[in-house]
Amino acid sequence: MINEADLIAYRFMEYLGASDEYIDALSMLGTEQDKIYNDYSDHPKTSDRISFLKYVQTHPELGNKENDKLRKKIALKMAQENQIRLRRENESWEK
Repeated sequence: MINEADLIAYRFMEYLGASDEYIDALSMLGTEQDKIYNDYSDHPKTSDRISFLKYVQTHPELGNKENDKLRKKIALKMAQENQIRLRRENESWEK
């Protein structure tokens, strides 16, 4: 569950262009408290969470392909809308 939350937070920060900041935030929490979680099998250590996100970061092929398709579709639509807007602006200047 924690790894899923970390992955979602990481991907959100990646979308904002600041994926390293989430890993840095986990690093700031530190790993001193990791020994507390040794008795809890459902809670990964901070060091494991950081390692997991660094693995995801170094393997972009693990990314969500559907999101990539959606981003490309949105970017194409925005580019087309900008072209239409620019044409209209140019036409209004020519009149």
